[in-house]
Amino acid sequence: MSVDMWVGFPKVIKKVFPNAKVIMDRFYVIKVVNKGLNKLRRAAGITDKQSQFYY
Repeated sequence: MSVDMWVGFPKVIKKVFPNAKVIMDRFYVIKVVNKGLNKLRRAAGITDKQSQFYY
């Protein structure tokens, strides 16, 4: 079952459907990864939107 990354959802799914496989929605996984990458870019000083490393 695909769920949001909010901590409450997987807990409820496991309680209601104990045999279900819980899979995080890729949208939220990518959102967390992008947030981390943006922090690294700022720390490395990559702020130029023309840079190949700026997304």
